[in-house]
Amino acid sequence: MRIAITDGRLVTGDGKTVLEKASVIIQDQTIKDVSKKVDQASIKSADVVIDAREKVVIPGLINQHSHGITFGSVGCIDRTGVYAKNKALGFLYKHMLEGETTILSVDGLTDVKVVERTAKFTPINLKAATSRTPSTIRGLQLYPDWDSSYFDHYNVPADAEEQVKKGAVAFGEIAYYEDAHVCIGVPDTIKAKTGMRINVLQSYALRKAILGTGYDPSAFDRKKAEALIKQFGLPNITVDEIKKIVEEHLPEEVARCAFKGAEEAAVLCKKFDVPMILHCTPTSLETVLKIARELKKKVIAAHCNWSVEADEAVSQAKKVKEAGALIDITSGDAFDIAHLMPSPEPTYALLREGLVDVISTDFMQGHHDAMLLVLQEAMKQGIMKLPEAIALATGNVAKACPKLAPNRGYIAPGKVADLAIVDEDRISSVDTVIVGGKIAVGPLGSGRGRFSLPTKG
Repeated sequence: MRIAITDGRLVTGDGKTVLEKASVIIQDQTIKDVSKKVDQASIKSADVVIDAREKVVIPGLINQHSHGITFGSVGCIDRTGVYAKNKALGFLYKHMLEGETTILSVDGLTDVKVVERTAKFTPINLKAATSRTPSTIRGLQLYPDWDSSYFDHYNVPADAEEQVKKGAVAFGEIAYYEDAHVCIGVPDTIKAKTGMRINVLQSYALRKAILGTGYDPSAFDRKKAEALIKQFGLPNITVDEIKKIVEEHLPEEVARCAFKGAEEAAVLCKKFDVPMILHCTPTSLETVLKIARELKKKVIAAHCNWSVEADEAVSQAKKVKEAGALIDITSGDAFDIAHLMPSPEPTYALLREGLVDVISTDFMQGHHDAMLLVLQEAMKQGIMKLPEAIALATGNVAKACPKLAPNRGYIAPGKVADLAIVDEDRISSVDTVIVGGKIAVGPLGSGRGRFSLPTKG
């Protein structure tokens, strides 16, 4: 099949190149020609011609950090732990409508074969990461905040090396549960006791006053914890009760297993030459820095804009960058602010400082803003220009995770024909998505065809 896209503003994905009134010729799965002066015979012979005047043509977005998008996926920040087929496909469909054509599932406990089975129901180039190291699994088995059926449903073996051999293209998300208690257990328990729910930043502040960063019971600062309780206006609860809640929801052995699991994954990253998506928050920072100094750009420090104030986000990201790692931000709930993403300010502070290498959606309990929406706002604020914004979700990701999106992420002859066509004045408005040379979303696609819900069984 031949598709001609004509007269669009073309952003190649390299972070600098924009071609005005250019055309793209797609032959089957491949980009055949990109030019301001495409041979008219090539356009006339096309099976489909798409007029892209007043539109922007960009590479299909590459999302290197998403959860809840595969059948039976486990390890999301959600008490249920396991996702049904239709729910996972619903999330995938949302991603595709937002211009994403390649996604990495970082529910690293899910078997590669399950991810491959999910991929058959979507045009999206869907790949797996793995986190099945012995210590990671041991920590999860000890973790008090998962539903009791979590491991009854999935008897997960410690076979990370085998998962890579079967097709996993990265390790991830590594060490994510080390502070999941901050999002789930501690706020829930405090609400049950006091009637008030604290947000993530407040939960982190209490945790740091009680256990420091990492896990250090000797760091307990009674006066600081008392001041925080007063500041947050928490009724009918004492410092000792808060201390007990935090310690119960993060047993010492769980924290140590999470950090040990990261070290185990680092050894395998070197062996197989694949990157690691490493959970990066104030409480995992020392582990991130240690591994980043060893693996450099093979470490993608995940969601560096999450769970921190703007100044702290910048300070943390600078340390991670100096250690050699890549900086990721999550699109999260940057506009529809929820308790998991208390403020959008860290996002734009990091972009303003020029610290961000890649952007992804993460999960946010099933809620996230489109990556293009965050990039659109960054452009509106004058933080960055169109080509560098688009590169954060295309070419930069292709370089960071070579096995995730081989021959993708750029608009150039010979590349896989994954593209999105968006509005010129509002890039978050996606008009057409082409995956592997086929229209998946648009006048001839509309999400029909290969994207279908699974039949019974």
